[in-house]
Formats: sequence, structure tokens, C-alpha cells
Amino acid sequence: MGAWEWLSNTYKRIEKMNTASKKISIISSVKNEAPSSLLSQRISRDLIIALMGPVGSGLPAISTELQEKLQAKGYIVHRIKISDFIKTCIENSTVDIDDDGEKHRYIKYQTAGNKLREKFNTEILAEYAINQIGRHRQSLLKKQSDAGQIRLAFLIDQIKHQDELKLLRLVYRNNLYALGVMSLQEQREHRLMEEGITKQDSQSIISRDKKESDSWGQQLEKTFKLADYFLQNPFGKMDFVSKQIERFISLVHGSNKITPTTQEHSMYVAYTAAAKSACLSRQVGASICDDSGKIIAIGTNDVPKSGGGLYSADDVEDYRCFNKNICENDREKNERLEKIKNAIKIKINSLSKEMPEEHSQIIQKQDWASILFETVKESSGIKDLIEFSRAVHAEMDALISITRTGGVSTKNGTLYTTTFPCHNCARHIIASGIKKVYYIEPYAKSLALKSHSDDITVYDFENDASQEQTNKVMFIHFTGVAPRAFTSLFSRDEGRKNSSGTFIEFNDCTNELPEKMVKEYRDSYIDFELKVAAVFDSEFSGKNHTLDI
Repeated sequence: MGAWEWLSNTYKRIEKMNTASKKISIISSVKNEAPSSLLSQRISRDLIIALMGPVGSGLPAISTELQEKLQAKGYIVHRIKISDFIKTCIENSTVDIDDDGEKHRYIKYQTAGNKLREKFNTEILAEYAINQIGRHRQSLLKKQSDAGQIRLAFLIDQIKHQDELKLLRLVYRNNLYALGVMSLQEQREHRLMEEGITKQDSQSIISRDKKESDSWGQQLEKTFKLADYFLQNPFGKMDFVSKQIERFISLVHGSNKITPTTQEHSMYVAYTAAAKSACLSRQVGASICDDSGKIIAIGTNDVPKSGGGLYSADDVEDYRCFNKNICENDREKNERLEKIKNAIKIKINSLSKEMPEEHSQIIQKQDWASILFETVKESSGIKDLIEFSRAVHAEMDALISITRTGGVSTKNGTLYTTTFPCHNCARHIIASGIKKVYYIEPYAKSLALKSHSDDITVYDFENDASQEQTNKVMFIHFTGVAPRAFTSLFSRDEGRKNSSGTFIEFNDCTNELPEKMVKEYRDSYIDFELKVAAVFDSEFSGKNHTLDI
């Protein structure tokens, strides 16, 4: 049976069960009540937090702090450690790993996790977490009659692959928050060395954890950027960590006392600017603030037009790359690779003519030319070239826009960009007098630090940067509410006061406990559709009755 057939049959069984056993009684007490009031009673009070962080970033302490604060808000908290499942799979030989008795558990678990993704699929570890959440919820519901009144929180430690997070978001939707935890590499190494790992091994583990070439390998770098909230975990500063966690939980539960920081707002502006881009490779946005924090420029990555600025949807004649059906950078790289391929083939053919016949036949049969070409292609760095792009990068668009309008200065200003600047943009950022650069997504192709280490220094987070006096431009990973969650956590459509004008501390409270700001429901839209239809039929029936659906 195929996957879609199985899903279809499952749906039919559920529909049959609903038809047989689910009835909606329309009685006089709710006759005049709006359907939205009835459906709002189906709100889910579950909260799922997926933790992400580089190895050695101290996630157990973060989990403990989260658990304590969530319990104080009336949650029953259950912690799920992905490593427990990996350990079990090693012990029962679900996956086989080389065990020489010397490897530390981090290396074993990294290898086993990769093998599980390769053997099953790249979502398998998220499947385990979902399975555990479902089992634990059912065990609680046997003791509780009304699932809607229970406040359950599940802490998943931790996610290492973007497909795992994708599945969790697909299943739990607005109930899920991804929390990205940051810590300096030196401090992460220190935590690992406290467990008896050598400095060399700890560096190897950290490097592997960041990004692997295989699709089923560790992909934290790609996953981390998808977080809803970025949190700093400096070594030995738990009070500082606790305040960040309290802010995160308060925002999730609709605290009306919290507003965006300058960093959060400025990064959100950069994020929205990225949406304008039609670049075929990636959308990037940037904003620039002067030394007082006022936004003076925004930019996105796209093709420049004569007269100034970039092409946009407002232009009658639009020469962006999608109208040319090809990325110019890729076209140029492909042309160069084709030249290399042909040159290798010609050279191999020429050399094989000078060899004994049996050697020449082996070379032709095994297609050495193609093998050498693939080796050159993968190791030459040609795939990472960005020099042939037609697009102006977002950071440059923001800087150049200031030259067109004038009247402001970038001296000692701050630049916010959704992606770490490339080496081309970095040198112009240095020259412009920008003092700080905040970014979210790493950019492996950037040679900024390598080319300009004398003028750039990179920090994991703001707290670290503020403690060191430097004349270099500081590149700092963004901290706080991620742009993807900005409007859902900060927007207040109904204000922050009641009908009498009194300030409301939390957006929504039930039984004196704040509810989550962003709502999710326990039913599918099809269930809601049927229930509203039943209400409608009742309203026009002229009498109280029970409707089968």
C-alpha cells in the first residue's frame, strides 16, 4: 500500500468514526452564540519547544530553566532527549557504528544519528519526538477527562537537521517554537573538555556538528537560522540566561509589557526588505541605523537599473533574472566548468594515445576524464564563486541608497543583514565607517574574515562584544525574537487595555494563568467546517435537535 493510499484510508476511517459517534447538539443555551465562541473553546494549550544549539552550548541547563519557569505557569512539562533514542538504537544494533572503545559519546551519537537518517529518512529523529509526545499525552489523558484544560509543555533536546524542524512545524504548527541557543566556541570547548574530551577532539566534534556534506548529516548551520528566538548562554551567567528565558516565555504568553528592542525591530525591517528580492539564489535584506538607532537606509539584493536603484515590480521594463530564465552567476560558472571538462577530456585522450593499448582501454572504459572532472569540480571552489552575479547585494544597496539621497552619515552606524556579508560587501562596510554588523544566517562562501581579519572581528553574541573594546568592525550574531516571529509576538490588534482604559498585563488569561499569544486548535479545519455548517442548519431549522455530521 502506498503512502497516499494509506493516508486516504486512514482519513476515511476517521470520517466514518466521526459520522458514527460525533454529533453536535444544538440546544437553546447556545442557540444564539456565535460559532467563533464555540470553536474558541477548542484551543490547544500544548506548547512544544524545540531546542537547537551547537554541541557544548549547555542545553541541559537551558531545558531545566525552561521547565521550572513553565511549571510556574501551570504546565506539566515533559523533556524528550533525542540522544536517548540514538543511544537505544546503538545498543540494539538498529545502526552499526565502529566502536574502538576510545570514541566519546558525542562522536558515537553524531555517527549513529547520521546512519539513522540515511537508513530511514532525514525526519526520523523528529518522528521519534512526535511519537514520544503522543504517547505521553495519551498517558495523561487517561487520567484527565478534558484535554483542553491541561497545559502540557514538551521540550525537545535537540534538533540538528532542517527536515526535522520542518516536520515538527508541519505537525504542531503554532504550538511549536524553535529556540536557538548560542555560546562562544571557546566556552563550548571548555564544557566539552570538562567531560574529558581533548581540545583537538572537541574542535573536531564542533566542526562536524556545524555542517556535513551528506544530506543526512549534521546540518545545524542550516537549521539554526530557522529559530523563532535566539538566546545567549554565556558560561557561568545563569542569571543573564534566566532573564532571557523569562522574556521568551512571557512573549509567547502575550505579555503587554514587552516591546521590540532596536535590534529586533531593525532586523525585522531587513527581513521585510528581503521579501522584495527576486534573486534566483536567495533573498537577503539589510537595514542601516545611525549612531542613535534611527533607521537611515534599507536594501535588498537584486539587479540594478539605470537612473539609480534596483528593478522592482513597479518598473514597466523589468530585466531581472527571472525574465532571462537563468542565473547569470550560474551560467558563467557552468561555462567555465564545461571548458575545464573539455580540457581534461582532450588531455586524457592525448595522454592515452602515448600509453600501451591495454592501459588506454582501461582509462577509456573507466572514464577517467569524468572522474577527474568531478574531483576538480568539487574541490576547486568554482561552485562557490559569486563574482558573476548581476545583483547588487542587500548591504551594498543600503549603502548606495544613502549616496543618492545624502544628508546622513554611516560613521559609527550599525548594519543589520539577514545573511552574513560576503567579502565584497565586507570591504565596503569597513570603508563606510559602520561599527557593528548583526546577522542571522551564516554564509559559507564569504571570505570576509579571511580577507579582512585585520579590520573585522566576529562575535557569537552582543554581550561578548560589549565587553571588549576594539577598533575593528564587530560582526555579531543576532539575539532575540527572530523576524519570522516578530509580528505574531509583538502585534496587538486589540490594544493593551480593557474597555475602561486599564492596562492589561497579559493579552489573554484563563483561570489567572496567561494563555499563549498565538492560538492553535485541536481540530482540523474540516472539523470546524462541519461544526459551523451544523450550527447554520440548526439556526434555520426552527427547532432544537441533534445533527449527524
